[in-house]
Amino acid sequence: MFQGRKIITLLISVLAAVVLWLYVVTNVTPERDFRVSSVPVSIDGMSALEERGLVITKQSDDEIDLDIRTSRDNLSKLNKSSIRINADVSKIREPGSYTLNTVVTFPDTVRTSAVVILHKSEITITVEQLQKQSFNIQLKTTGDVTDGFLFDKANAVLDPMQVVVTGLEEDIAKIADVVVNYDVSNLIETAYPTVSLLFLDEDGNEIEFSEHTSFSVTDTRLTLPVYRTREIQLALDYLEGGGVKASNVKLTFDPASSIRVMGTADVIDALDDSLVLGTVDLAKIPDEYEQTFSLDVLPAGVNNISGIKDVTAIIKLTGVSTDTIDVSDIRLKNLKPDYEVKLATLTASVTVKGSTEEIEELKKTKDNGIYIEVDLEDYQSQTGAFTVSGRVVNVNHPELLVKSTVDIGVVITYIPEHPDQTPE
Repeated sequence: MFQGRKIITLLISVLAAVVLWLYVVTNVTPERDFRVSSVPVSIDGMSALEERGLVITKQSDDEIDLDIRTSRDNLSKLNKSSIRINADVSKIREPGSYTLNTVVTFPDTVRTSAVVILHKSEITITVEQLQKQSFNIQLKTTGDVTDGFLFDKANAVLDPMQVVVTGLEEDIAKIADVVVNYDVSNLIETAYPTVSLLFLDEDGNEIEFSEHTSFSVTDTRLTLPVYRTREIQLALDYLEGGGVKASNVKLTFDPASSIRVMGTADVIDALDDSLVLGTVDLAKIPDEYEQTFSLDVLPAGVNNISGIKDVTAIIKLTGVSTDTIDVSDIRLKNLKPDYEVKLATLTASVTVKGSTEEIEELKKTKDNGIYIEVDLEDYQSQTGAFTVSGRVVNVNHPELLVKSTVDIGVVITYIPEHPDQTPE
């Protein structure tokens, strides 16, 4: 009986102790210390940094640990998801190292005054100044266009032609060249591709940039002009005459007898096989003759790519002779009555030019078919010996060049019909 009471008394004592402990924990000492680990930190004010050309290059951590003291009831409401931690960098104006001032915000269900922050780990950052630099974009091509076509690299267009790189000085310093590569193999017309930029170091290797590097553009649009080409022979037109025909001309050009031209396919295909540089009057040139011609006579849309700006035409006449023949058929005109005219020149030498064969034939012909006409209109009232210009008339040999005038000597005497008359 006594033993049973003792057990009941013990149980009552234990229960009383537990109740007393709960009371003390929840009422007499309601707070306790607690660590909330790995709470994310939000960085505010980044846009202000960017406006100043600053960037965070190093950050010790993006989470911090909080040591707090609060009631057990609050502890159940506090964790890394319900707690917000912010750090403002908008006041930073210079490059350097900084320890951030973090602001802790608790959920609305927990009074801020009911939580004591015993300790929070620090976050340090390194801020650096961004640099900007412009680079020209270079075009590099491989391959060859189809035969009969030309890629005019000198007039290729890149749009844009430059790229602005913004980044850390150490990243920008790596850049030796900015290029675009394009294979022009088999192109037969102008192409307009868009090609990505490649950033190369001094060894020609592609650069890997840090996350802080940005570019005004990452590609460029190319205009790759491709033209049809053709070899064009040079030529002259001839005005035949003076006994010289086109068949008598041996023509050469210095420094070249042809040029290479380029243009669109329709324009080049429409060209003649030869380019006529000008016209030469064969009746007016000597047996050996040179004349320089400009190559600026190409049609619109055709470009000379030979590198030659002008050429000298060298003409040598072959099968052509210059000779003299004797002409004794001298005819007087405009004779005035009462005056007698005697020829002091009975035969005149006349220069003729033409094919050797025709001249030989001419010399075999009696009277040659050529006569000299002497006009005495201006000598009607004069007497004495005179040298008069006679006009050479070529009746039967128009293919020969005949000297136009020769000097003829005449003697004019006044012989009146009535002896008592005197000359005027």
